[in-house]
Amino acid sequence: MGVCVAVPSKYGTACFGDGTNNCQGEGVCSGGVCLFKRKCAALTGDDALCNTNECDPMSGKCSLVPRLDGAACVLPNGRPKGEDFCLGNYTCHLALVGGTQKGVCDGQQLEVNIIIIIINIIINTSLFFHHRLLKTTVRAHHQ
Repeated sequence: MGVCVAVPSKYGTACFGDGTNNCQGEGVCSGGVCLFKRKCAALTGDDALCNTNECDPMSGKCSLVPRLDGAACVLPNGRPKGEDFCLGNYTCHLALVGGTQKGVCDGQQLEVNIIIIIINIIINTSLFFHHRLLKTTVRAHHQ
């Protein structure tokens, strides 16, 4: 008795969804699996940091979906947005923008106290050396 074996289509052969998911249109075969083309365009710029453009399988419509409040801001390469000297801890926050709720990326300002301490250290060190230089100059002048 013979056995039926499914043979995967050649790599790159066109394939299509089965109609149960309106987000799956055309695609290409790869290793026996249909890789569907993205139906919804990828977001770019600031919108991409805290939002995704997702397809509803029932309707096939694309919609902006914000990341959770407090989630990390995500760069196009999938990594979280890093910290810099002025801002750090980049996180997503929900905001109403033009009547639409969407995610917005914010950086928390670094502790102002730390910056003030650093400035005070610089000023005090400068004053200390200025005072020592002044004392040395006065002693040399009186001798």
